[in-house]
Amino acid sequence: MKSAKRKTTKSRRTVLFHRTAEDIARKIIAEGFRDGEGSYGTRRLHRGVWVSDQPLDENEGACGNALIRIELAKSAPDIQSFEWIEDRKPYREWLIPAEVLNGFGTVEIQEIDPPFMGLELNR
Repeated sequence: MKSAKRKTTKSRRTVLFHRTAEDIARKIIAEGFRDGEGSYGTRRLHRGVWVSDQPLDENEGACGNALIRIELAKSAPDIQSFEWIEDRKPYREWLIPAEVLNGFGTVEIQEIDPPFMGLELNR
């Protein structure tokens, strides 16, 4: 008698990060991501949500005091077509449609830093 082998599939997940302002982060948690759009240094119009494989800050151009952690039910090869590859960057970035993040992602606010307060100088 032959025994049937059960094929098990491992869960393929990718952890990504998105930095924004606290009020926007709370809105994302409540309502989901929304696509942004811009040319981003190209001659074409692009739409999506900027995410990275590690937390970024102002030094990398990511502004805001809230960091959102996204657990995406997709593997790295599944999101490869959304990746923006730039030489000499120690991190990876993607411009992923909000529909993908909202449909396959679990999001949480990982950290909230105090908002930046500009320094007032006495003259």
